[in-house]
Amino acid sequence: MVLKANSNGSANMQKVGQKKMDHNLYSLNLAKAQRGR
Repeated sequence: MVLKANSNGSANMQKVGQKKMDHNLYSLNLAKAQRGR
């Protein structure tokens, strides 16, 4: 049970990290697009 909870926890952390990275990439691309205009 403990192992399962830990693996789920790390999976959730990875998901959150991925969301953060996606958001940063989105912001970066947005800034680039606005500079290009």
